[in-house]
Amino acid sequence: MDDGADLVSSMVFVTLNRLDDVHAQVRAWASKINPTERANCFARVIGSMEETTTGVIRLRRWRKTAS
Repeated sequence: MDDGADLVSSMVFVTLNRLDDVHAQVRAWASKINPTERANCFARVIGSMEETTTGVIRLRRWRKTAS
């Protein structure tokens, strides 16, 4: 379960190599692996559940931007 779409946004930013946009602990972890491994580590994730309205709004906005 996610809260405010933090998990999903971190996954997206790590995959896109935008480490300045993630929490310091996530950045420290992602900095230890190469960009290809970063993208591959989320390949098996098949879904996410959002807990808050704020997170749903963020996810919908990203979906529109990606389309």
